[in-house]
Amino acid sequence: MLDCGLNFSSNESLRKFPRLDTLGFNLNELDAIVLSHAHLDHTGFLPTLFKFGFDGPVYCSDPTLPLMYILQTEYLRNVGSDTPFSAKDIEQVITHTFPLSFDIVTDISPDIKLTLCNAGHILGSALVHLHIGNGDHNLLYTGDLRYAKGEQLDNAVWNFPRVETIVIESTYGDKDAFPRREVADNLLINEIDDTISKGGSVLLPVPTIGLAQELMLSIKRHIQAGKITASKMLVERVISEVCSIYEIFPEYLSRELGKKILNLEKPFQDEFVIVDYMTLDKTSAIIFSPSSMLVGGPSVNYLEQISDNPLNKVILTAYQADGTPGRLLQNGVREISICGKVIKIKCQVQTIEGLSTHSDHSQTVAYVSKLRNKLRRILVNQGEKSSAHALASSLNRNFKILTQHPTVQESLKLV
Repeated sequence: MLDCGLNFSSNESLRKFPRLDTLGFNLNELDAIVLSHAHLDHTGFLPTLFKFGFDGPVYCSDPTLPLMYILQTEYLRNVGSDTPFSAKDIEQVITHTFPLSFDIVTDISPDIKLTLCNAGHILGSALVHLHIGNGDHNLLYTGDLRYAKGEQLDNAVWNFPRVETIVIESTYGDKDAFPRREVADNLLINEIDDTISKGGSVLLPVPTIGLAQELMLSIKRHIQAGKITASKMLVERVISEVCSIYEIFPEYLSRELGKKILNLEKPFQDEFVIVDYMTLDKTSAIIFSPSSMLVGGPSVNYLEQISDNPLNKVILTAYQADGTPGRLLQNGVREISICGKVIKIKCQVQTIEGLSTHSDHSQTVAYVSKLRNKLRRILVNQGEKSSAHALASSLNRNFKILTQHPTVQESLKLV
């Protein structure tokens, strides 16, 4: 099994959880689970498998193990009794997980060899390369992919000797191209500085891992350069816990950031104030807090506190899934219901694209282009229907390779 996550954009169990009721699926016949990275839409249902009786091995990169423990534990803390697993189930995940280094070949069954390589998305995010049989077939599963260099990670790896089938994400499959990074950075600088200079506060709802650290590094650099008015930078506790994992694994980061950490610099500690569901005062602040889509967690607490002041601002930089409070805000809705509370939005709302830790359409096409001479089939997944279809059509048209977007419960034979 490749990844085992939760769908946060739905409250319906048939859409929220993996379809383990699929005909022919038997948990006892599952040899192993391979995780691409720690985000809960890729690992959030994993403890439930152990609750149901799975006791086999789980493979992931070295940083993914502590990161998914933090996220699963935080999810349990926020959701409580509505969570389909317990702390004991999380412990089962940890004791059955085998962390692996990048670029090391590992036998995970008698006929499958696994290699994990940098996917460029978050710390420890991995491209999963499976060498099947005696070289009969080679499958590459991208998980979440970023084929562009960012503040914290290098480009996704592409130089595999053989790949016959690729399973590739399509989160931004219908987004032709993000704005250039410098354009997005300038917009971020202007939006934050405009708010802080007028006495307002800025809420940045971000994923706990990846974009949070990307924006922390970027905004800190802009404040030091005098481009953003100096202000308190409040970082929610769980993000700070993740930052400590970054400092343990500098070899997984970009050369520049890894070198700073090895030289005992503290890029995620200096100038940041750690908070935990804080009650804000009247002074201006820049707040980094999950969840990114405002479906729950401390970001909802901060939204409630800043929502009635027109001087304050919410800046959405992460992907907002259809049906989430974040998507409603993007679409102009100014009275939203979250966790049973109705919040009237009088503060400003701004969306900035180009800062994502995913690839846009053109970057994804460029990545596939690097592999096209080896590919026989492309499978597009993880995207809203329109995004997946847009990417699949484009890849098929550009490369004349069999490209499919499998539906839920559809099965395909590769060999």
